[in-house]
Amino acid sequence: MGELSRCQSATLQVAVIALLIISMIAAGGVATAAESGTVQIQSAEDNDSDSTRLSYTFTANANGTASVTPRSEDQAGGDVTFELQSASSFTVRNGQRYTIEYRATARSGADERTYSFRPTVDVSGGGSYSESLSVDVNVLEPRFGSVDGKRTEIKFKGRSTESATVDVEIPNVGDGVMTGISASVDNSPSGIRVDLTSPGEIRAGSRESVNAQITASDSVSEGTYTIDVIVSDSTGSSESFGINVAIIKAPVLSASDRTIDLGDVLIGESTEESFTLREEGGDESVEDIDVDYTRRSGDGSLSLSPPNRISAGGSDDGSVSIQASDDAEQYEQLEWIATFRPADPDGVSANLRFDARVIYPAYYGAVGASNKIISFDEPQAERESFSETVRVAVENGGDLPMDIQDVDASVSGSGLRADIVSAPDTISAQSTQSVEVSVAAGATADEGDRRLDVSIDAAEPGQTTTSSTVTVDHETDIEAGQSDVTYGQVVATQRVTRSTDISERLGYQDVRRFNIEQVSGPDSGWLRVEERPSSLEAGDSAPFVTTLQFDTRAEFFTTYTWRYEITGSNVDTETITITATPRPIDFTATVESLQESDIPEESDRAVVATESAEAMEALADRLREGSDERSDTARGDITTVSAAGRSSVLIIEQITIAREQQAAGNYTAAQRSLTRAAAAYRTLETASTRIETTPVKTRIETAASAADESLATAIDEQRAYYQDRAQNNETAVLTTAQTQRQLARLAALTGNTDDANEFQQQSQTAFERYSTLVSEGNDNLQRARQAEANLSAVTLTSIGGQPIFWIGALDRVDARQQMITQAYAEATEKFDAAGATAQATTAREEQSAFDQRLSRGRLLSYGLAGAVGFGFLIIVSLELRAIYRYAQESEEAISGDFLIEPEASS
Repeated sequence: MGELSRCQSATLQVAVIALLIISMIAAGGVATAAESGTVQIQSAEDNDSDSTRLSYTFTANANGTASVTPRSEDQAGGDVTFELQSASSFTVRNGQRYTIEYRATARSGADERTYSFRPTVDVSGGGSYSESLSVDVNVLEPRFGSVDGKRTEIKFKGRSTESATVDVEIPNVGDGVMTGISASVDNSPSGIRVDLTSPGEIRAGSRESVNAQITASDSVSEGTYTIDVIVSDSTGSSESFGINVAIIKAPVLSASDRTIDLGDVLIGESTEESFTLREEGGDESVEDIDVDYTRRSGDGSLSLSPPNRISAGGSDDGSVSIQASDDAEQYEQLEWIATFRPADPDGVSANLRFDARVIYPAYYGAVGASNKIISFDEPQAERESFSETVRVAVENGGDLPMDIQDVDASVSGSGLRADIVSAPDTISAQSTQSVEVSVAAGATADEGDRRLDVSIDAAEPGQTTTSSTVTVDHETDIEAGQSDVTYGQVVATQRVTRSTDISERLGYQDVRRFNIEQVSGPDSGWLRVEERPSSLEAGDSAPFVTTLQFDTRAEFFTTYTWRYEITGSNVDTETITITATPRPIDFTATVESLQESDIPEESDRAVVATESAEAMEALADRLREGSDERSDTARGDITTVSAAGRSSVLIIEQITIAREQQAAGNYTAAQRSLTRAAAAYRTLETASTRIETTPVKTRIETAASAADESLATAIDEQRAYYQDRAQNNETAVLTTAQTQRQLARLAALTGNTDDANEFQQQSQTAFERYSTLVSEGNDNLQRARQAEANLSAVTLTSIGGQPIFWIGALDRVDARQQMITQAYAEATEKFDAAGATAQATTAREEQSAFDQRLSRGRLLSYGLAGAVGFGFLIIVSLELRAIYRYAQESEEAISGDFLIEPEASS
């Protein structure tokens, strides 16, 4: 029955809940369950506060504007507040979820309990939502835990007051922070003062210390005293504890000097010193003193003898000895810190530090001599010897003076000598002195390294030897007899030579990789080196010869400079500087050449010579007139007139030679001469247009016109010769090509470009025909050679290079001989037509050799055939004779006649 009632009750609850849900949905939506939060307030703090956020969510059942109320609410007199954090009015849509959020804040003064309120959301489209929000306020309270008392002691050490410091831990066992902490002394014995320092706060569950500074005067008797202390906080809570202070007046040891420095101690030896201890308390005497060492440092030993008894307030001396070990390092610091303790367990000890430094006797530190080079830098003939001073550094690394007893030096090898120049008697501690050694080498000493040994003997530490290298260096020095070679003013056309000697001055060794090279100066070809040494041996000298010749490019009265460097791998560079200044050209030589020309007086060449010579003399006269305007104009024509004069000389010379060669029928050589004359004529013609000095210009123009006539006459004869050759149809193709080319050149010399191009084209065509014929001839020649090589197929053998054929193969040999002979003939014909004389000769010689070899081979073949036949007959007759004898001997064997001896003749 009871079970049935419970089932009915549960069913009723479910029905009620379902009805509520349906009602909420019909009213306007569903809201989530209410939210609660927790805040904490420190009881010990007046203005403490804490806050949290509370929210709930609802689902809108219609579209519209939602309004949230209230925006805020105060409770507990304003110590607890609820403030809306989300918007108080906003638009909602049916079926969407929205969250309402409040901030709950609690402040000091709020009670520890739960605070709640119910905000409402109204939707304009229909529906209302309301939920309860709550916050739990917890008030955190601090609480003193149990405080343990402390014990300390104050020992008097001879001063009027002594003090001690005690820290007492105060626990906060509550759940809130403890603030406003203060500590005070409840009672304090006479003569004892207590200064207390409290912490600012103590966090919940932690501890902080109250510091007690306790000071006692010497009027307080020996014994134990209690100090009561009370500690309280801002909430009014308090706790008390006690501090027990023991006043002790025992003997007090002290030393007038806390550090006893025994100074330097020599390694392996000892040093002693005294020290003073006193009893400063003035209350009790020190009967016995124990010594402990708190620090030991260094390779040494310490021996202490403290005083046996020190009366109260009195003092006494003790002694100390420090010995340095034999293996102690130099300047090693020996250190001990000793604690002197009175026998009274309450007595106050004293600490003393004992120091000493290890020093060494005199010893050799760095001993060494620098390497030295003795340079043979003066001529061997002028010096007997060379010397250098070597300094030997001797360091006394010890801490006592070093007394030098003897110094000696020697050098290895021949030709060198070592002598002590100076040496110190004493070397102070930690210092360096020098021994000076003079090393002298004879002028004939060989180059190379020697060993120098210097021996030093001192009372302490004894003898030592150091070595260094002394190097004899044979230097090499180049010297030019004249480092500045001056040509002075040189006529532009004049050739001048200068020479200076280059010497190896010292005479010890050759110059290695000797070289002379121009490093600066014009590269116009004016200065040429005619002679220069390619090498330079020790002590030798050789000439350096240069030749200078300016041309018309040089600017008159401008000084030109050339620099040559003389180098070697074992010498310093020497420089030769050459200077020269060109001056105007002297026309005398050219004028004389023109006037002395061996040519007919009435010829055009005579006009060229006369007019050119007079033009040059006219220019020279104008130059001699001075520095007026006409002279300046003439100076500008110097180079052009000089070129015109030399061109006239060349024209006359080459046309004369060409005419002689034409007369001798050597038109090929004449062609070259005329080409040179034509080139010179173009220079003369150009010069005639550039000259500005009027009388000179007129004469050069006349000379150019006469040169043109003379050159044209010679070229006409040359052209007639080659035209005649070109019209000869029997001329070989090569000759035709060469003739057409010469005609093209002649046309070009006379400026006839059209004819020159036509002749050049004909020449090219002839050369192509020549190449074709030579190619065909080579093909026939190779065919003949290949057929001749294939003739070995019908050759029986070869004797002395001569073929021998089978008699039955001679018909085939004759057929092939005819084919080979025809190929050679066709090759010769092609070569002859082309004008390839050498190839034609080769083809004829090979054909002749082939015919002769084949004829001798045919004769040998016939002879061999006869010899073979005769041999065959002999072999047959020999065989027949053998058969006959065999038959006869067989008959004798059958009859037995061979057993009957022949009768002796009577």
